[in-house]
Amino acid sequence: MFDNIAGKTSIKLALYSAHDTSVMPLLSAFSIWDDIWVGYAKTVIFELYRSVSSGNYFVRVMYGGRAHKMIGCSDVLCSWEDFDSLVALFDEDERIDTSVPKVEVLNQREEL
Repeated sequence: MFDNIAGKTSIKLALYSAHDTSVMPLLSAFSIWDDIWVGYAKTVIFELYRSVSSGNYFVRVMYGGRAHKMIGCSDVLCSWEDFDSLVALFDEDERIDTSVPKVEVLNQREEL
């Protein structure tokens, strides 16, 4: 998105894949995680919009098929400036809590 706004790329779609243990901290960082373990094949979508009238950019995040308001944003369409300020916090000594519950994986194989 940063490169698109700066005019360095014309990419319209980028796809990434991640495990549940990576998706949950991402959702938590934006304060949209619902404390329910992320299910198989869940999708998180970040959309970049540009206002035709003002030329301003906005970001919307979709999870579970619906738009979510991110922390620090006044609406589900977050101004680019607010989004950029939020993302900048991620580089500052983990100031945003992205922790998720720790779980113990148990071996569920039955003895034969």
